[in-house]
Amino acid sequence: MAANKGRPPRYMGGQAVVEGVMMRGEDRWAVAVRSPEGTIEVETHPVPRWAERVAFGIGDLLAGRLLVVDHASATTRTVNLPRNPDCPACGQRNLEFLHAETGTRTATLCGRNAVQISVAGRPAVDLAELAGRLRNSGVADVAVNPYLLRAAIDDLELTVFADARAIIKGTEDERVARTVYARYVGM
Repeated sequence: MAANKGRPPRYMGGQAVVEGVMMRGEDRWAVAVRSPEGTIEVETHPVPRWAERVAFGIGDLLAGRLLVVDHASATTRTVNLPRNPDCPACGQRNLEFLHAETGTRTATLCGRNAVQISVAGRPAVDLAELAGRLRNSGVADVAVNPYLLRAAIDDLELTVFADARAIIKGTEDERVARTVYARYVGM
């Protein structure tokens, strides 16, 4: 098996089936069985996320109800929850967040005491304009070039790239990083 090269381990599971085996990985599942002729037949399929199951219509049987899954006790229950026709997701079926077309992603940079923030779908940042806003709001230590802006804010260092990505150095708390980004760069 190849080395994981610093990535977290990928967990897999499996179980025996009659004359075969079923395996599940991070995003695919497969079953391999021996046919009556003695050949091995294999089928693979993607594993849909819970939210995608509703988007694919699997959850239509639960229309007007919310499925609550308790993994600790391996039980499920439903709660009556009528669909709001004005809701962009459940009423209008706008599911852009499922495909990461919009939204904020954060990643703690291991060993760097920093958090990277990426805002999908956000337009490019005018770094010179942002530098002016930061200086006007009292941030004195601001450096900018065509590729990035760097500012010292309290005990944090904010680096913003033209494509709207940012690295907030001095914290590993994603909530603190999101707050700094929202306050100084804007969502």
